[in-house]
Amino acid sequence: MKALVCENKAVRLADLNEPPAPKPGEVRVRVAAATVNPTDQDMLAGSYDLFLKLYGARGPVKTGLEFAGTVEEASGRYRKGERIFGYTNLMKGPKTHQQILNVKEECTAAIPGGLSFEQAASIAIAGNSSLVLIDDIAKLSAGQSLLINGASGGVGVFALQYAKHRGLRVSATAGPGQQDFLKGLGADEIYDYTKQPLDTLGTTFDSILDFSNRLKFRHVRHLLSPRGIFIPADPLKNLVDIAANPLRRQKTGYFLVEEGNAGKLSQAAALVAGGSIKAEIDSRFSLTDYREAFDRLAMKGRRGRIILDMAEAAS
Repeated sequence: MKALVCENKAVRLADLNEPPAPKPGEVRVRVAAATVNPTDQDMLAGSYDLFLKLYGARGPVKTGLEFAGTVEEASGRYRKGERIFGYTNLMKGPKTHQQILNVKEECTAAIPGGLSFEQAASIAIAGNSSLVLIDDIAKLSAGQSLLINGASGGVGVFALQYAKHRGLRVSATAGPGQQDFLKGLGADEIYDYTKQPLDTLGTTFDSILDFSNRLKFRHVRHLLSPRGIFIPADPLKNLVDIAANPLRRQKTGYFLVEEGNAGKLSQAAALVAGGSIKAEIDSRFSLTDYREAFDRLAMKGRRGRIILDMAEAAS
């Protein structure tokens, strides 16, 4: 099978043996589509090397978390030929930039009719995470306010739409040229961060989601309502603020979704299949053109997920 192999903090296309037979509770999938996302950059940079060693993660494929494909062998949950998608475990799970994958069934869900492999792959992390962020951590209800910093990225576009679906008032920050796009997704107010930095905003929010990974609690405290919650994308960079939660009414949320949840994946997919939420795809690349996909990841102005077509690759 073809796979992307990590060597010296870079990836290359290689031929690998297919994985051994799946273990009980796993399903074997022929991957049709996978995504390239910022965590893949972190993996290549070595940011997670210590955690991977602690969890005993091995193997040359170290990138790819989301996938969609076809079940190769019947399992406890799925029939052969069924279309499924999912989000493999961040540290312990096999990575998805390979054409054959054994993955835990509980990290996956069936793809509803009408959704393509590309659409399904694009919403695995974004859909699962948005439900956790808004329902489980922020615990927001209709009429409350939310600010999404970095709203045009892979998770941001789903979170924005899901928040509107839940009846929230949603403001968004993004770079130049994203205003019409975000307005089309339902944003009530949009701030161009090059013209309106956060410290100049004169309003408060019940919750702030930061997908830029640059903000700290001290940067946004003045923008939070008296019992507001700030939720950064990477809790490991904000442990001091999280530890200080008992000392103040305003909080910093601990957000870390390590793998997909079958129930939340199914709920997210149903929202897209039903037309309540759009699966936003920034760009598509063949597996052969993986370098261009990673180059796109490094560019500003992305709108949604970058997709790798895993089905075919040149020899």
